[in-house]
Amino acid sequence: LAERFSGQDFKLVNDSWAAFRAGSAASFGAVSVCGTGANAAARNPEGKQAALRSLGYECGNWGGAFDLTREALHHAFRSNEGTGPRTRLEEAVLGLFNGIGDYDTLAYQLREDFSLKYRAMSSLPCLVFQFAGENDPVAQDILARMGAVLGADCAAVIKMVGMENMPCEVVMAGGMFAAARQYNPLLADAFSLALHRAAPYARPIPLRREPAAGAYLLALEEAGQAAGEEIEAALDLSLRSIGGILPSD
Repeated sequence: LAERFSGQDFKLVNDSWAAFRAGSAASFGAVSVCGTGANAAARNPEGKQAALRSLGYECGNWGGAFDLTREALHHAFRSNEGTGPRTRLEEAVLGLFNGIGDYDTLAYQLREDFSLKYRAMSSLPCLVFQFAGENDPVAQDILARMGAVLGADCAAVIKMVGMENMPCEVVMAGGMFAAARQYNPLLADAFSLALHRAAPYARPIPLRREPAAGAYLLALEEAGQAAGEEIEAALDLSLRSIGGILPSD
């Protein structure tokens, strides 16, 4: 960046903080991100910060659309083999892969072509939310389990900065939380329950702006310009023109 933007000041921060600022004007609090992957971060009133590594399952973190897709595939195969409960995901998964007519072929293709999982990620998570809303127990269990893990992870970073007994806002950011508001609340409900087991005064709030707006506000504040009501109103007007204001419940 220094080479590309010679003479300009810049600051690198964990992108979770852009999501937090997009959802909250508070100087302290926490954020849980559940998009393609998952992350959580917290800052206390004294400025101490903590964040997850957010480098995937092997590095201790789980959650997001990729892991939701992996879980859906796993349970669709178990339904097909008879090793797990039947789920509507079984039929839906097979329909996502054009030209693949049975699970034996799909299993081989998934082993040979890892990109198939990424292609499934564009539509399979939405089907999990849809089927959960239509009383598919497997889809419901997947969402509830992921929400519980996300809530516990967020509580953990809150504890790291000593805020577990303090009121604070917790911004819920990312496409999976947005899907929970649109399709089925199980993921968000399980998140709140797990969070409140360890941080009972935390207050989960939905993200209402795209995280890029938070990055803009952070940049203003870093430059010493307070983002007051007038600036935030102008920002929201601009965001609405490009679809950067998220739909409300």
